[in-house]
Amino acid sequence: MAKAATKGKSPAMAVGALIDKLYDLQKAREAKQSEFDAIIKKMKAEEDEIEQHFIDSFTADEISKMAGSRASASLDSEVFPQIDGDDPKAWDKLRKHIVKTGEWDLLEKRIGKTAFRERYKAKVAVPGVKAFVKKTLHVRKIGK
Repeated sequence: MAKAATKGKSPAMAVGALIDKLYDLQKAREAKQSEFDAIIKKMKAEEDEIEQHFIDSFTADEISKMAGSRASASLDSEVFPQIDGDDPKAWDKLRKHIVKTGEWDLLEKRIGKTAFRERYKAKVAVPGVKAFVKKTLHVRKIGK
């Protein structure tokens, strides 16, 4: 259906009607999504509360696993890095450490999109990086 509207010159009425249909579908989906999101949020809050209860209980009682008739629960601990929020120079210390020791594996291989966009707009080249332009169609209601 959409291909017909993009080939050649379609009458304005057909194009306008298709845009309106797209808008109506988006609004109907968003309304349903809002309903589902509220239900999911309530269920997730209940899950989180029960999960925290078990984390606290398992930790206090030094239990690692328990089971019901349909499911089991086990407690696992995993270490994650976190920059010391109490130290305003933490990032500088980490950067200096990485440069000094060559421990680049402490960083993930990802380019900061905000920093890249600033350089891209200023026409400053970043070696080894090229721009990818993502195009998005926005459909909005006209008037009130």
